[in-house]
Amino acid sequence: MANNQENQTVTDGSQNAGQTATANTGTVSTANSPITGPVIAAHLAANSVDETENGPDWKALSRKHEKQAKDNYEQLRKTEAAYEESQSQLHDLQVENARMKAQKAHPQISDDVFALCGETEPEKISEWAEKYAALNPVTSPVKAEPVREKAEQGARTRGEGAPKIRSGTYADGYAAAKARQEQRRQARSAK
Repeated sequence: MANNQENQTVTDGSQNAGQTATANTGTVSTANSPITGPVIAAHLAANSVDETENGPDWKALSRKHEKQAKDNYEQLRKTEAAYEESQSQLHDLQVENARMKAQKAHPQISDDVFALCGETEPEKISEWAEKYAALNPVTSPVKAEPVREKAEQGARTRGEGAPKIRSGTYADGYAAAKARQEQRRQARSAK
């Protein structure tokens, strides 16, 4: 491959003798070795360190690797800080979860009661909740009677029987209520 740019031939007696490297673009055309040519070309393109007559510029390589080490160390510090923050958030969520589980298992424990708890570990919070629940048991809750049962009981005491649920339109209900009122009025006047 020939380039229109100024080329120089490497003749240091090494394996890549007879190759031409382009000074500006970093591309290499090989004359001798079809197998090692692309590898060497990629290697030369990747290492853009200035080479002198005696070999690579060690100071430039040292600065390059020192900069890379500093960048890696800074990235490590950022990653460690992010890890610590995520661990802190995870711990806070585990504590909140332990408190919610304790409140679900023991209804006598409220948010105000947790002010008495000095524990910060999820396992110890659940142990504290068990101890508190043993000291402060919940009385049996009053069984709530459904409204329907109360209405039926009230209707039976008045002698009306169980109330009936009717289906129909508003006009049908109005007509039925009007008919009941008329029956009651006639029953009172007949006495």
